[in-house]
Amino acid sequence: MITYSEYFDDYVEDLNRYLHKIKHSIYNITNKEDYNKTREYIFEAEKCIKQINIEINSLPKGSNKIINQINTYNLDLKKRAQDIEDIGYTIMSELNSQRSAILRTKHHTDETRQEQNRVKRMLLSIYQNKLVFKGLLILIIILLVIANIGVIIYKIR
Repeated sequence: MITYSEYFDDYVEDLNRYLHKIKHSIYNITNKEDYNKTREYIFEAEKCIKQINIEINSLPKGSNKIINQINTYNLDLKKRAQDIEDIGYTIMSELNSQRSAILRTKHHTDETRQEQNRVKRMLLSIYQNKLVFKGLLILIIILLVIANIGVIIYKIR
């Protein structure tokens, strides 16, 4: 019968808990803080793996098959951890490119808004000038009417 430390089950339970957290946090990575949290879970899972290895090394001879299975499992976990880290980098890269695109769009929008404001000011200026010219035209017409009335009065006398 193979005996092991009373903490072995605790380490395995902790490892499974961290693996579950890693699995769920991978799909929820949206920023650097989420990425760092996932990375911390991976680090804690690695600690559990090291503790489990220590426990395994304290097992008596003849438990090679179990140790080989656990080592294979550990290698698989390390691959998964690396894949998770790669996914995190990919997500951060995508977020940065989206941020850059948003900033470019914002800059273009600001330029467009400034151009719209300039055109609006020009149109208002034209409208105000149009009102001034209408006023002058009305004044000229009134003066012409007064002049014509004066000419008519002069001819009548």
